[in-house]
Formats: sequence, structure tokens, C-alpha cells
Amino acid sequence: MSRIFLGVYVINVWVVLLLINRYLHDWLATVAFSGANTVNTVLVGSASSVEQVEDWIQNQPPIGMQILGLVNYDREEPTENDIDIPIIGHVSELADILHEKDVGQVILLESRRSRSWVTYVVSTCYREGCRLLILNPWEEYFNQPLTAIDEGDHTFFTMQVEPLENPFNRFLKRAIDIAISLPVVVFILPPLCLFVAVGQMLQAPGPLVYRQKRSGLRGRKFTIFKFRSMFHYEQPKERDEATQAGKQDTRIFSFGHFLRRSSLDEFPQFLNVLKGNMSLVGPRPHMPEHDEEFKELVEIYRTRHFVKPGITGLAQYRGYRGEITDPELLRERIRFDIEYINNWSMWLDIALILRTALQVFIPPDSAY
Repeated sequence: MSRIFLGVYVINVWVVLLLINRYLHDWLATVAFSGANTVNTVLVGSASSVEQVEDWIQNQPPIGMQILGLVNYDREEPTENDIDIPIIGHVSELADILHEKDVGQVILLESRRSRSWVTYVVSTCYREGCRLLILNPWEEYFNQPLTAIDEGDHTFFTMQVEPLENPFNRFLKRAIDIAISLPVVVFILPPLCLFVAVGQMLQAPGPLVYRQKRSGLRGRKFTIFKFRSMFHYEQPKERDEATQAGKQDTRIFSFGHFLRRSSLDEFPQFLNVLKGNMSLVGPRPHMPEHDEEFKELVEIYRTRHFVKPGITGLAQYRGYRGEITDPELLRERIRFDIEYINNWSMWLDIALILRTALQVFIPPDSAY
């Protein structure tokens, strides 16, 4: 194949795809929602409530919505500079406005905390055959989108989508945990214990496994297992127990550095996975003392406890592992933890497991 032809083809395809990605959506929307397909829409509420949706109306791509104006319940009309949307009548004239202007959709901006007011607007829309959209009254209090969740006869709002609140997704994640951790515990962990025990005996005699209290799902405490990578002291100081391991930490013996860099010290945590304290993938568990410290630095820190902690996680894959030396590192780590919680999928877990397995053989620079 001619290299000139291939080069020209790649460049042309790149330009065409760029133009399609930029303009095709708007063009299709314009074609689909034009002429008879345009829906005449009126807003119902006060002039102040229009401010909540002004940017939304102006920044929307063509969606077939023709805003005719505001039906106001306040007799005092604002000046021209207050809102950019014209006031076309009072709410007492709503039925006539819907009929005369051939309105197909009404957006109710506020409830006024009045059942009779809402009932009047709803019944009028029903009689005139208008579609009704109701603005979420809680939006102005939150700086992020709210997601509706139906629970029985009630609708609730949550500040983030949590796929693992779905029982089937939880079952699927637990099945993956057991399917992978059980063979590791049965076939890999016993010879690995022998290998680690020999290394520890030669350099730093003491217990094979190190146990420590960590915070798990919903902040519940559990005991985590790790291969010991530090020198053993009969009576360790509490301050040393809570001190994060640094890159040149003198408490770590040389074979322990190898265990930590290759992540082999984490393998006993497959026992935690089998017990159900942890998952293969999730936010890394911290000590309760660190939880108390970190929650003061990052407001949303505790939301990482919505799921089980993991042996590995999205933050660790992105390079945020080991010692937390400043608040910005903590914020980035929490950001990736929350991203994982909100975007969980079986394929994301499998991808992170495979990439973490590769890091055992090719440790990243952030591992120590």
C-alpha cells in the first residue's frame, strides 16, 4: 500500500471525524426538531425562579423546545433587566395561554409549598394535554447533579450514582472476589509464606504476618493482614504504629523493601477478601487514626466508606499509593476513589486487577 495514500487517508479521516463529532449532533437535532416537531414551552413560576434555568435554556443544543415565556404568579412584573424571558401572563390565565398559544409543554419552576397551587397547575396541564416537567427544588442547594432513586412508593435523591447499591452488582463483585482470591489463598499463598518466612528469618526475625486495625465498609473496624516488612519490636510505640511508612523509612529491612515494592506484602489480604472484610478492588483502607485526621482535610473523605476497601484501587493504579505527604495528594487520591465508586463496573474491576498483577512484576516508581 502506498505510504502517500495511507498518510492522506489517515489525515482525511481524522478531519472528517473531527467535523462529524463537532457538528453532526447539532445538525441532526436541528433536522429532527424543526418545524412541526418544535414544542412550544412555557415556564410557570416567579421571575426569581427563572434565574435557576436561564443558563440551561441558553446553553442547550437544539432540542426542539421553543420557550414562549413565563407565566408568573406575581402581579408585580419585574423590570426588563431582571430576566431575559418575557412574561406572557398570570397563572390565573394559564388555561387560556396554553390553549391560545398551542403550548405542548409546561415547566413548573417552584411548588410555593402549596398543594393547591401544584394541583391547579397539574390539572390544567392534564386538561390541555400538555407535557409537564418539574424542576428539582433541591438543585439550588447543591453544587453537583442529584440522581433520583425510586424506593417503593417514594422517590429519593442521591448526590452520586452508586452502582454497588444494586444487589446484583454486589453479588457479581463478590463472585469475582471469591473466584480469584480462593485459588490465590489455596495455591499461591502457602509457598509465598515459606519464601517470605525465610527472608524475614535471615534479616529480621519475628512474626510472619503483621496485623493492624483498619476502617472498612461504613467505617467498621477490621483486622488487616500483611506480610511483615518492618523490624519486629516486642513493645512498639503507639506513635510508630500510626506513622506512615516513608520512602527511606529505617523501620523497613531490605527484604521488606522488596516485599513492599513488588506488593507481595499485600498477598495475605486475599484472606481478608475471602472473609468479606475487603474486596479485590476498592479504596485502600486506612487506620482509624488517619481517618480522623483525613476527614478534617477533605470534606467528602468519608464517602469512600460506601464500599468495601480493596487490595488495589483506581487511585493506586493512577500512581497515588504509599505515604500521603500533603493535603493535595490526599484530595487527588479521594477524587479517584469517588470516581471508582460512582463508575464501578465488572470490566473496570477486571482491568484494574490485571494491571495490578502486572505491577507485581514491573513495579511503578511510586511503589516503595
